[in-house]
Amino acid sequence: EGLSNPVQVIPHGAIASWSSKERVPIAGFLCMEQELSDSAPVLHATPTPCVPTTFDAEGNALNPLLDPYEVFIGSTRIAFQNKEKAERFCLAYAQEIARDLGTLVWDAEDLRRSSP
Repeated sequence: EGLSNPVQVIPHGAIASWSSKERVPIAGFLCMEQELSDSAPVLHATPTPCVPTTFDAEGNALNPLLDPYEVFIGSTRIAFQNKEKAERFCLAYAQEIARDLGTLVWDAEDLRRSSP
């Protein structure tokens, strides 16, 4: 499911303005300090919670000229007509999470019902 214990987050982009959340889709590179194995891992977050993929659900390579542009948000895969639309959506989603101070749990699975 992709859930993790608490981690230290080094935010970038729109994610830098997020408040503390209980559960949220976030992407990045998870690192452990070699000498500090008892400390929490550090997540170097990407600017949005989206991770582009170059493979379809069956594992076949996507053709960037013919196929939709697909991203993962958490474990949820969403397809867009092109990269620009995906980037606009991902940035807007990250900004929505930042603005909404009341919601502590964000589930990207809800996006399937409202995806573009």
